[in-house]
Amino acid sequence: TRNFGDKVSIAMVSKMADIDFNYISFINNMLSSGLSSPLYSEVREKRGLVYQIGCGQSRINKQGLTVISTETSNKKTEQVLESIKSVLDNPNKFMTKKRFDLLRNSYKIKLEKDRINRYQNVNLWINPPGWSIREIIDTITYEKVMEVYERNFRYDDFYISIDKTEFT
Repeated sequence: TRNFGDKVSIAMVSKMADIDFNYISFINNMLSSGLSSPLYSEVREKRGLVYQIGCGQSRINKQGLTVISTETSNKKTEQVLESIKSVLDNPNKFMTKKRFDLLRNSYKIKLEKDRINRYQNVNLWINPPGWSIREIIDTITYEKVMEVYERNFRYDDFYISIDKTEFT
């Protein structure tokens, strides 16, 4: 048996989404991309509860789900969940127009670099229509992002898994 001591894995899984996959991907990046992202700055920097935290979308057939994941100690589990809830429940504080503009501009630069180095990025050819941020980057609006956020990122709609398993 391998014992990881006090380590706990937390995974929060959203309800299944049927539309707006590229907007959801953009939102996931607004929440977790970079050291100044809301989840990273609130849960790690301000409160020191985790080393890393991520938020991403998985495609399952023609639906998608968001997973927020991190590891912490057993005694910090509730504080981590409270911190994530604070971020998700306060979009006016954390999902700002400034953050939106910063991420949108960053994506435009990334997509131009991807165009130049097109042989290094296969996502353009393997993602079905509706899944790529590239498709919406020139027309995306803050208002639409917030509309999609309100439908898909309610803390109480996430399933929460806390794993304290020992491995054999």
